[in-house]
Amino acid sequence: MKKISLPFMALLVLCLSGPAHSYGDKNAQGKGGKFREIMKQLDLTQEQIETLKEHRKTNKTKEKPDWKKAKQLKEDIKVAFINGASDEQIKDLNSKLQAEQEKMKEARFSKMIFMKNLLNQEQRKKFMEMKKDRRHKED
Repeated sequence: MKKISLPFMALLVLCLSGPAHSYGDKNAQGKGGKFREIMKQLDLTQEQIETLKEHRKTNKTKEKPDWKKAKQLKEDIKVAFINGASDEQIKDLNSKLQAEQEKMKEARFSKMIFMKNLLNQEQRKKFMEMKKDRRHKED
């Protein structure tokens, strides 16, 4: 049986472990981690927590805006433009995109109204600060 050199084995282990490590989400905090973190930072009451959990459970079954569909429609418009598609085809794609974007805006607005009614003024201020901080981290 041939001996395998130590540096070769180390390189092999490193190469094989890299792809497995890359599957993890860099921002993931475990199941419900971000949700729990938000609850802690906002210092929610037990009643607020239960209301929020129930709202989340109810909304999981509702039809959600399709972010991937909107992204695909944007790409389709670019391709249609480059390929010289008819004005009507491009307008049709744009109408579909606007409808998806409107669904996204409505979903965002509904969440905002729900949170406004759930949180007290101090919690709303903190929530908006957290939202602002999250946006800066993503940029």
